[in-house]
Amino acid sequence: MEAVEFNSFNQTVEHGNLRWARFEIVDGEIDYQNSFQTGTPRDGGGRDYYGTPENDILIGTAESDWFYASYGNDIIDGGGDAELDRLDYRGAYDLYSGSIVADLQAGQIIKSNGDVDTVSNIRRLIGSTEDDVIYGSDRTDAWESFSGDRGNDYIDGQGGNDYIWYGRAPE
Repeated sequence: MEAVEFNSFNQTVEHGNLRWARFEIVDGEIDYQNSFQTGTPRDGGGRDYYGTPENDILIGTAESDWFYASYGNDIIDGGGDAELDRLDYRGAYDLYSGSIVADLQAGQIIKSNGDVDTVSNIRRLIGSTEDDVIYGSDRTDAWESFSGDRGNDYIDGQGGNDYIWYGRAPE
């Protein structure tokens, strides 16, 4: 792990493509497992958040954010319920590989390796490239969107206003 010098506990620290806003210090170095990041700005507003192989806490903004899922037991909060926050399990940047069983009503996504993500304020869920099971919520105040990507997926919006996007489905 690289050593990071800082003058105060509230500094933002850059580590690769991640920006960390709150972090814990162990033996003079950042403990990334018990820290959370602020994300990197996206063109058109919002931020991109990339998980790590550890247990992450990812908290979005009041804009539309994109969360790239990773291994670990993560806490992912879109930051608000008015915008379109996306949670993506396709394995971008080799952060995750495997299927999911998602239940937005319960706020849990179980990964094929046994890790469990706790999620809130997510309105668009993009499944993995494997066989997924995806359940939405019964919220009626905003629509939800689901994409199974590849694999033999089962998707049930669970009521409310739901959209299922097949744009990535194989022919």
